[in-house]
Amino acid sequence: GGGAGFARFAADEPSKGGPSAEDVQRVGHLQEERRLFYVAATRASERLFLSFAQNYGGVQEKRPSRFLQELGIDVPAETQKVGAAAEITFPPEVRETVPDLSALIPKKFSYSQIDDYQDCPWKYRFKYVFKIPAPPTPPTSFGISLHETLREFELRRMREEQISLPRLLKIYQDHFLVEGYRDRKEKEAYLKRGRKLLTDFYRQGQKKLRPAFMVEKGFEIKIGGRTVSGRIDRIGRDEDGQIELIDFKGGETASKEEADLSKRAQKDDQLLLYTIAAR
Repeated sequence: GGGAGFARFAADEPSKGGPSAEDVQRVGHLQEERRLFYVAATRASERLFLSFAQNYGGVQEKRPSRFLQELGIDVPAETQKVGAAAEITFPPEVRETVPDLSALIPKKFSYSQIDDYQDCPWKYRFKYVFKIPAPPTPPTSFGISLHETLREFELRRMREEQISLPRLLKIYQDHFLVEGYRDRKEKEAYLKRGRKLLTDFYRQGQKKLRPAFMVEKGFEIKIGGRTVSGRIDRIGRDEDGQIELIDFKGGETASKEEADLSKRAQKDDQLLLYTIAAR
């Protein structure tokens, strides 16, 4: 629209002499404002709200932007003041009714879906509504590799097999997913990190755990009329014989942080859901 705006201006000018430098600058500024308005308006994906105020601070009252009129929106010349607001009636073609979103609420969902929605609603929309498959990423492939390794390790322990550290690392090597890594160097770094985490777990963590009696236990429960599903990594008993739920995470933790982790686990929403399911 910039060139057209200048053409209209030029047609109104006397043929002799042409527009002054000040007029050219003024029209150029208007063209830039129109361009910015267009960019801002066309960024809207679902709805576009246009508003104006008669007072933005200062002595003079303001008028509605000429761009509203260019869009064909009926803006009254004199608006009635209601406090500091003025009401505009938009033509029917630009009105939009609020859609019924209840149909988009799934009848069945998991904690991962809730977590993805809280992280980013658009992420949830692409993944669970549009069902667009996402390519594997290093954290995803690495997490699956660790979980599959620990699942087999725990199942073997339940069968009273004696698993050595080299055997655990061999299981990890067999379950390591190679998809999603950008290059060989990154893949080797994750593979090495996994060996260290599993070695620390074998030498320190697993000695504190009695053999589990359930591994990768799936569940479905009703909450608020909806079905919530999930899968608990490990269910066993502690030294006092109490039921103990464990969700494996692929992070490194110093011994001095274990007490803090225990406190955080008591407030973790995922473990809370698992506790409700277990009961």
